[in-house]
Amino acid sequence: MNFTGNQKSRWDYDNKFFAGGVINYHSYSIQKYGSKGVFYFNLGGLAYITNDIRWGFAIENINRATLAGEDDQIPMVFSTGFSYDVINTFTLNLALEKDIRYKPSVKLGIDYDIIQYISLRAGIANEPSTFSAGVGINYSIFNLDYALIKHPDLGLTHQAGIILSFGRNETRRASIRKNLGIAK
Repeated sequence: MNFTGNQKSRWDYDNKFFAGGVINYHSYSIQKYGSKGVFYFNLGGLAYITNDIRWGFAIENINRATLAGEDDQIPMVFSTGFSYDVINTFTLNLALEKDIRYKPSVKLGIDYDIIQYISLRAGIANEPSTFSAGVGINYSIFNLDYALIKHPDLGLTHQAGIILSFGRNETRRASIRKNLGIAK
């Protein structure tokens, strides 16, 4: 059995700078061998440089927590990147990610709203060399996301997510812009 729980906190300044932290609890339990759990902390931030350009960063496992005395079982990862809204429905993303165990990875992605409620996404990375593509359906309070990732060691991997956002009637992108007072 594998369980991960977290508690989030958020801070923002003038709707331009945002910071947040997460306290995670990671637990493993194997029948007849016992169980082990550990807390670890993540920190991140986002700054709106202009209405169309954002810079963000994240540090995962700041306290370098580990299970059973083995180093790097829960990786420490540094990430930073920029997003640029070319037009209201098309975003370019560029990121640099560094897991302390591996070479840095440069990532490039796009997000395009083909119609009001459907987003197409694609991305590439160099370390390891991966390609991803996905679709998002954003209607009313529902966000359904699906992605397919081609990894050199893992092959094709599927990911899916469901987000319920109560009290929202527009797309995620439109809702964020509205809450920040950014008209487009």
